[in-house]
Amino acid sequence: MMKGTPGYMAPEQAAGQNTAKDQRTDIYALGAILYAMLTLQPPIEIKSVDEMVQDTLCGAIIPPRERVPEREIPAALEAVVMKAMSFYPADRYEAVSEIRHDVTAFLGGFATKAERASTARKILLLLKRHIILAVSIFVLMILLGGMAIYAVREQKLRSSAWLPLCDLQWKGVRKPFKNPGVSFREADMSLADGKAWRSMQNGLQLPAGQWLWLDLPLKSDWRLDLQHLVEHTGDSFEIRIQANDQTVGADGRPVGFVLRFGVDGGTRDIFYRQEAGKMPECLISHISGLAPGVVQSTILRREDGKLMLEMYHGLQKSKKVSLIDFLPPLSEKETQIGIRLISGRVRLQNLRLTNRGAAKQTTPLVAADALLDVHLYSAALKKYLNIVKNYGNASFCDDALLKSYQIAALFAPEFPQRDDDMYMIKKMILQRKNFPYMHRVREIDAAYLWMSGRYQAAFKLVDQILEQEPSNDILSRLVTLRRPLLTGPEQEQFYALLRRSDFTSLDLSGLGLISLHALSGMKLAYLDCSGNKISDYSPLLRMPLRVLVTDDGIFAGRMVVRRYLLNKVHRIQKYNNKNGATADGVARRN
Repeated sequence: MMKGTPGYMAPEQAAGQNTAKDQRTDIYALGAILYAMLTLQPPIEIKSVDEMVQDTLCGAIIPPRERVPEREIPAALEAVVMKAMSFYPADRYEAVSEIRHDVTAFLGGFATKAERASTARKILLLLKRHIILAVSIFVLMILLGGMAIYAVREQKLRSSAWLPLCDLQWKGVRKPFKNPGVSFREADMSLADGKAWRSMQNGLQLPAGQWLWLDLPLKSDWRLDLQHLVEHTGDSFEIRIQANDQTVGADGRPVGFVLRFGVDGGTRDIFYRQEAGKMPECLISHISGLAPGVVQSTILRREDGKLMLEMYHGLQKSKKVSLIDFLPPLSEKETQIGIRLISGRVRLQNLRLTNRGAAKQTTPLVAADALLDVHLYSAALKKYLNIVKNYGNASFCDDALLKSYQIAALFAPEFPQRDDDMYMIKKMILQRKNFPYMHRVREIDAAYLWMSGRYQAAFKLVDQILEQEPSNDILSRLVTLRRPLLTGPEQEQFYALLRRSDFTSLDLSGLGLISLHALSGMKLAYLDCSGNKISDYSPLLRMPLRVLVTDDGIFAGRMVVRRYLLNKVHRIQKYNNKNGATADGVARRN
């Protein structure tokens, strides 16, 4: 028997299932009453009784806001109605107190249980409940934000301003290339007339053997953006950064840095440093990032004493290398940048050079920085320490302490009182509250221990650095510094640290290594293991090596590398079978 009011009775009532009725049947009716209060219409459209009962049995309830879109019905109350009038009793409120609680929550400005409000919704309701306080906080935040933006802007204006020096476009331009601030030189650095430099449809063609020099005044920080195109795998070019003065290296070339891209048949990029009175020293080498037929972007920038290189294929970054970290920066005076072709065809499409302008407000560090720029380490160290002594707790004293510690540890090994200076500066650093460069101090300590051959202490410190910052590239920077050869136990520790980092390129040349077994499992694409005493190359067979450098030469291409390794392993096995020795025995004898 069916008992109830059509449109207000629950589906179980309409079906005559009187034994299934309970308090949730009454909750359905309460939801229907709330529906009528909100819409001013019954929940089920008035028809014949049979049709209304059939709609009830089908659960054909139109949500209130759809039924009367012209009325402003809150979504929270609609959720209460629809939960109370759910077709299945299990989906409705369990008790009248629950529906009462939701309605009361709505009236009080809180979220209802039925609407399943998100965190953002709850925060919005909280703000509405405390509208005066919320407006006050919002106004205060705007004021504070405005003050912060103004302070940051003023700080940037005080510290520096990036200024464009030149912006050259060559793609699609067919004419001889001439531009003020740019000069052309022959291979011997004598002036050239520039007639060989012409812009073509796909960029500026680099003539063989000639240099393009940017005769522009570069200050401490600058950025070079270069778009280029190589046509074949073996095409290569060079960027030289040097101070335009009379200081030259052992090869007669000015002191500076050389970046060679795609050398050795397009296999690798090599970066050199030229110091006064010394032969050129290779800093680091990687598998070449040049891709024939693809327009690439090379970004070379110097900021805060670091020289950084980034290469892009389209919008995808393919390489990022920190060329300088522990090393002294180039002099700020008349620093120049030159570009030349090494082999093949390279076309330059765009070149943009920007420079950080002089600071509007200087600090006492200027004089000491100038001494450091010209490598007068002893005078710079004394100047930095005098600044700390005279200015006490000024913020720039932190920079002075860091630079003085860097000089004492790395740049001035000839100082007889070096250890005393380091101890004194370290003590001054520890006495300062919240010294912001403690991570740099730890890296300098690791470099100092590495260069002095105290590998046990260096590896322990590197382990601590990697524990706190797993992505730190401290190991790849340490191997570029001069140091004694590694002994057997030290090599094991070095390998253990290497395996904690995700390297794809490694330059292990000249470390005195006797075995490569610890590299097993690493996914290296580039490896330079020349200048070592390695006899067993079998651990490299499973690596995806594309370039391998050994004392036998440079091997590029996966098949070429694999053939070389198989040949080396076969020769060692043949020797061992003949002499009854093992590869480990051969390695130990070597």
